[in-house]
Amino acid sequence: MEFFLRNIVYHMLDLALNAPFLRRNPRGGAEEEQWVALLSLLETHVSSNQRDRWIWTGDGDGVYSVKCGRNLIDKGTLCSDTYATRWLKELPAKVNIFIWRMLLNKLPTRMNLMSRGITVQSNQCGIVIQG
Repeated sequence: MEFFLRNIVYHMLDLALNAPFLRRNPRGGAEEEQWVALLSLLETHVSSNQRDRWIWTGDGDGVYSVKCGRNLIDKGTLCSDTYATRWLKELPAKVNIFIWRMLLNKLPTRMNLMSRGITVQSNQCGIVIQG
């Protein structure tokens, strides 16, 4: 069974950018760079006979806690900004999350979508285009 699975992965890797198992091929730019980086990671992976398991590597004991995850984020390991992940309890969670994403500039605005290689018809407001 393992030999069969290895053959499938090898065959998929051999297809490079023409991968039929993707919904669509990478469009180039950042998408293509990420795809090539993923392929290089998969090529260097050596599988073992051990069962897969999850291990938290954020601290020494290997056990995940929300506090440990939040401290890791606050130290800047996972995101480059210095905003702490402390929520205002008086606000609904969706408002806290919206503000957090706004501060990180992660809202799906037209400009952010275009910078990530997602095609948008125009960078003008939809109301301005209609008017």
